[in-house]
Amino acid sequence: MLYSWVQAGRRGVVLGLLALAFAASSAFAQTGRIEGTVRSATTGDALANAQVSVVGRRLSATTDARGFYRVSDVPPGTYTLRAALVGYSPVSVTNVAVSAGLPATADTRVSAAGGLLEEGVVTGTGSYVGGLIGSSYGTVSNSYWDAQTSGIATSAGGIGSGTGSDLKRPSAS
Repeated sequence: MLYSWVQAGRRGVVLGLLALAFAASSAFAQTGRIEGTVRSATTGDALANAQVSVVGRRLSATTDARGFYRVSDVPPGTYTLRAALVGYSPVSVTNVAVSAGLPATADTRVSAAGGLLEEGVVTGTGSYVGGLIGSSYGTVSNSYWDAQTSGIATSAGGIGSGTGSDLKRPSAS
């Protein structure tokens, strides 16, 4: 009698653990994801560092070197995506339907923007040399920036710092 009671208890524990595992997996399947690529409209090249966001939600992703992005934990529903990259006109993709547990695909192409960015602020800090610590601060116009950085690798999105960093043009707000 005691033996059968212990066996029944073990079965109950196993069934309880299985039910808990199923409930946990169901909880994770309450959301879906949106994935796709961002490419240049003129060349078809993949665009890295584009920001893709779900309009009206605090959900976003940045494209990798292949132009691929994935926005996870998106509740089921229909959304509008916005893809933006410095130097390109932002694009919206409407009617992106997300289902629980399934990926929704939204590929987009962006066109190069015709205008120039506003002026940027450049700061620099040197190291200790002969009793002096170098530091400078200045404002650089786009025309001067373009003339001085011709042939130098530059990138958008912030200010570089430290030895060997690339020159970076501040992103426009």
